[in-house]
This record gives sequence, C-alpha cells and structure tokens, in this order.
Amino acid sequence: MAATVTSGQTGMFFAAWMGSDILEEQRAYDVSKGLLKFEGRKPSKVFSFPRQVKPAAATSNQAEGTAFTDVALTTDKADATGRLNGQVATINDVLDAVSIVDAVGHFSKVLGRSVAEETEATICSAIHNGFTTAITASTVLLLSNVADAIGALEAADIVGDLKAVIHPTQTMELSKDLTGTAAAAFFGSERGAAAADGGLSAPRNGGSVGRVLGVDFYQTSAVVLSTTYRGAVFTEEAAGLYELWAARTETHRDAFQPGTQIAATTDYGVAIIRDAWGKGLRST
Repeated sequence: MAATVTSGQTGMFFAAWMGSDILEEQRAYDVSKGLLKFEGRKPSKVFSFPRQVKPAAATSNQAEGTAFTDVALTTDKADATGRLNGQVATINDVLDAVSIVDAVGHFSKVLGRSVAEETEATICSAIHNGFTTAITASTVLLLSNVADAIGALEAADIVGDLKAVIHPTQTMELSKDLTGTAAAAFFGSERGAAAADGGLSAPRNGGSVGRVLGVDFYQTSAVVLSTTYRGAVFTEEAAGLYELWAARTETHRDAFQPGTQIAATTDYGVAIIRDAWGKGLRST
C-alpha cells in the first residue's frame, strides 16, 4: 500500500512553504511626471513659471513722419508651491529577525512606490481638473473626440509635441472605435496605418499606449473619475512641475520599540502654465 501524508507525520515537513519572491502590490501606472515642464530645487518653496503676455498687434500703414505709440509690454507667471508628502512605517525587530526577506529593505521599496503613486495621482488631478475647457464625449471616448481636442489646441497655436494621459477604460473605448467599421476609412489612411502599427488596438500591460493622430497616448488608473473619466491632452509647456526633492526613503532606529522606522517622502508642486494649451478628454 502506498505511503500517504498523515497527521502523524507532520513533524517531517512544513505545513506550507512560503516563497521569498513577493509579488509587488497593485499600483496605478506612473506616466505623467515626465510629460510636464520640469524645474528642480531652488532656494524657495515657490517657483514661478514666467509667461510673456502677448502685446497688441503691430500697427499697419503708419503715416510717414508720425511717431509710433509705445505698446505695453508685460509678463505674468504661474506659481507652483512645493508641498511635503510621505508615508511612515515601523518594522519591529522581531519581524526583521524572522522574516524570510530583508523586511526593512522590502518595505522601504513599498513606501517609495506609495510616494510615487501619490505624485502620479496629484499630477493627474492637477492637469485633468486644471484645464478650464474639455471635450466631453456623449458616452465613450471616440476618435472624433480626440480630433476635436487636437483641432482646438492647434487653433490655440500650441508649441511642442502633444501628449495625452487617459484612464485605461478610455483606452479601451478608443481602441474599440479604432478597430470598428466607423474607423475603416481612418485605417485606410497613412495616419490610420501608423495608429495600427503603434499597437493601440493591442492588449498592453504598461503605461504607454501608442500614437493617435500624431499624439503619444499614456494610460493610468490614477486619472480622475468624478462622474466622468477625466483624461487630458496637452503640451509640455501647458503644465509645470517644481520638485524640491524626488521620492526618497530614510531609516531611523527606535530602540524603545525596538524597531526601525522607515520614512518615504517627496516635496513638489504642480502649476498650470498655459491653460489654452491643454484640453480635457472626458467620457462616461
């Protein structure tokens, strides 16, 4: 008769063997930070992104022998105020002693990712709620909505390449439109072929989506959901990030616990620099 594992043999093996390769926690994709106009630490909590105000149009057909009238030349600014953000946890010495992994090292990375996720969520909120105008789809996001947003931004004389950050649900909405019969004419064009080759209609497991109408699209679940999904398309000059320091982790011994405290922090601010160079993309 074959030998079997019985309750009388439990001293011969572990009840369960715990793997040491811990799967990372589920997080929103971190895509937005590199899309903004960036400024590093200066000796102030506030950084002002300066803007030139457009003067009046030059005079046409000035009469000879008459002086031109001085035009008013002014500048203004958009302020980004650095604010402290972070997360703290204590790893007691008992856990650190018996853990199958380096507990302090492991949880330091977890807290670092928490801080990065907070930054992504804050940037998404700032740009997706910060632009005063938006293209709102009647239901789902369609190619025509993207074209309308691009057209409005081009009419505002944008400078720089356009980028878009949308919710993964909006990615699938747009993907369905691009692969449906309504988009057949689009795919038959040069731009349509480029969109297909860019992988927009293919599954993805990262933040980069592909290109549509010459715009690089990114996705993250950190995009604001407030009645509608609030994506946005914008240029680098539309919004700015002032960063006093990027995500960092530090440890501190607390002998009275006893344990090791981990602190992950960052300090930054976001500002809308030129509102006309960003447009919301909203869908239900």
